[in-house]
Amino acid sequence: MFLGCGIDLLGTINRHKFQLASGTHPNRELQADWNSLGANSFEFEIIEELEPRSESSFDSKAELEFMEKMWLDRLKPYGVMGYNKAKIDRARV
Repeated sequence: MFLGCGIDLLGTINRHKFQLASGTHPNRELQADWNSLGANSFEFEIIEELEPRSESSFDSKAELEFMEKMWLDRLKPYGVMGYNKAKIDRARV
């Protein structure tokens, strides 16, 4: 499992697929497994979408970061469970 987010979900998925197909994905472990197991061993899934809001005070970037953290906390796709790397909480350092 590799969890990510983006404003343009289809563009984000296509970018990851392109990087993996061309052997340039920045996640070396994911790239190695993609190379050895093949593209048919992987699937891409959208697990949640951010609903657009019209309020001028709504910060979609902050909301996406919150949603990503929530899903990372829930799924814990680290180590043997996935390809994500734990992010250092700079506020606590």
